[in-house]
Amino acid sequence: MGTKKCKKEYERNRNECGCGISIKEEIPYGLVIKLPRGWLLNHYGGKEGFLGWLALQPREHREQLCELNEYEQEGLGKHIQSIEATLRDYWKTEFRDDGFERMYVFYFSEYSKHLHFHLISRTRELGKLALCSKVCSEFKESVASAGAIAWNIPFATKCEDFPDEYKIAPKGQYDKRVGKLMDHLKNNLPGAAVYSRKRENG
Repeated sequence: MGTKKCKKEYERNRNECGCGISIKEEIPYGLVIKLPRGWLLNHYGGKEGFLGWLALQPREHREQLCELNEYEQEGLGKHIQSIEATLRDYWKTEFRDDGFERMYVFYFSEYSKHLHFHLISRTRELGKLALCSKVCSEFKESVASAGAIAWNIPFATKCEDFPDEYKIAPKGQYDKRVGKLMDHLKNNLPGAAVYSRKRENG
């Protein structure tokens, strides 16, 4: 592929990737957080999403881990660590009856070419729901298989007993619970600030 064609393809992906630098303005103000060393954090809004399911992505267009510069690489691990610690603190205050057990980190970037990481909160109760028969049927795993929890957690919302307090509004709609969580992250993550595309672009 020629240099001009490569550059054109890169620019097309940069402008149409659906996340990162092309985050749409319809995302309510304050629900995207700018982090140091070139990273953005937002709450995932897919239909299978639930409270505490976040997306971490570089502000500049990147498609592979190997494309991150040294500045971005240094921030990635620190951000993941501080986000998990901040989520744990939030759950201790807001959901005392359901302990925060771990945060899953997924990196696929199949649907969107823009590099992004899914950071999925997994509480004690959500771990139990991940083993319900309706969820396990997605991968035909045994209900008794504890090894199925990590792979099944994205499908936990299929369970009839999914906690109301973790349900979020449909994509594109403002959700007070999500707003409260994002405010907590913004106020407690090192160097965090509200991201505004309009401000970034002048």
